[in-house]
Amino acid sequence: MAVSQIDAASQLGKFLQIVYSNGIRNQISEDFRDWEMVSKFKVSDEAARSVNFLLQTSLGANAVQWSAQGSGAAFPSSQKIDSGEKSAGFNEIFTTIELEYDLWDRAMNSPHKYAGPLETEIRSKGIAQKRRLSIDFHGDGTGLISTAASASVVNTTQIKVVLSDESGERICEYGDLVAFFAQTGGSTVNVNGVLNYGQVVEKLREENAIVIAPFTAADVALTAGEAATAAAALSSSDYMYRRDQPTKADLTTAFNGSNEVNNLTEVMPGLESLAASDGRLVHGIVMSGASAGTSFDASSELLDISHIQKAMSKVKNVVGQGRYKYQQLLGSTESMDTFIDSQETDRRLISINDEKRGAKGFGYVHGNDTLLLETSEFARHDRLWMLPAGAKESGVLELHGKDFKEVKVDGQSTYLKPSSGGGHTPDIRKYMFGVMTLLTKHPAAINQIKNFTNNA
Repeated sequence: MAVSQIDAASQLGKFLQIVYSNGIRNQISEDFRDWEMVSKFKVSDEAARSVNFLLQTSLGANAVQWSAQGSGAAFPSSQKIDSGEKSAGFNEIFTTIELEYDLWDRAMNSPHKYAGPLETEIRSKGIAQKRRLSIDFHGDGTGLISTAASASVVNTTQIKVVLSDESGERICEYGDLVAFFAQTGGSTVNVNGVLNYGQVVEKLREENAIVIAPFTAADVALTAGEAATAAAALSSSDYMYRRDQPTKADLTTAFNGSNEVNNLTEVMPGLESLAASDGRLVHGIVMSGASAGTSFDASSELLDISHIQKAMSKVKNVVGQGRYKYQQLLGSTESMDTFIDSQETDRRLISINDEKRGAKGFGYVHGNDTLLLETSEFARHDRLWMLPAGAKESGVLELHGKDFKEVKVDGQSTYLKPSSGGGHTPDIRKYMFGVMTLLTKHPAAINQIKNFTNNA
């Protein structure tokens, strides 16, 4: 019988050393360009209790009236402008870094040999932070991922969950722990008493599905029979969140106009709330009328260049011609693919080489504005966002707060990990936290195209 390479290598183990290739090969995306964009909107580094600002929603237009010449008519009734003070509360976000004490000690004493894994752990957490913030930038502040359209067992004990929200898959990350809750929030939905949570092991973007490894509350993997029972019980009445999100919103009353979105959960409100037009309350702003976001509803039509034209004409009528310079069109990769098909038949979609910003791609010209189409891994499949250039300076989008920093107590930033049975384990932890809020002082200037379809 022929000797395999592995067998041959083991036979030589007494005489030859094992050779490791340099570095650790990351297998997943490290892209967080959305957060790099958001960080450009940073206005202050103050971590106060809240950011207060004034919004004006009318000009007092009724105080301007015509009268006949020489009629001696009275001046019209006075009408003050409508304005009010609004307040944006801060959100805290935490990160925990954990590794073996032995590795930490050796890295401190022989950094040239052992610092690599330590640096990888810390760097990876930094990437995970920015990717989480990029995801939540596109969210509504509830943290809701989706409900289950269907579920089935794969690989004997894993569960494939097809999500009802067609953009739910892109909210999940590999390794995320997800759990199912009632629509009113509250305790975990223990599906048939066995499924407590699942770890995301696969993301199927084309199918808008994830595959989870299911576990009980005691962190025990489900058997094949238990997995089949749990999969059969999952339904659209079970709302999926990240397992450790502290507060799950009561979605029966979440957006009824009296609940402040910023208080529904600890998650920072993103574009879906900051540019809403359904009457929800965001940072004290009722998102309707003059203080609503601007949107063009494509009514489930295939995404088309004409949608950009109509959406841009609408926002310029709402906020005023020339008030803002629009240069960015942010959407999903699926939308980019649809536009590439359109470029062959529509001359309004042009190629752009922007040497100043280093950008190259497709753009659309509307009046004096040229919008460059940029893609995001996390953007909803049925959303296109048009954000003004210099949004920070114009107050359209503002980021306030402090970026992540190490938690230090008495000058120390490294701690032994407590054991559940008392004492400590031979592991160490470092903690990081940030406090921030994202707000808009002119929601109507954030323009979106929604409810369209893309080429399959």
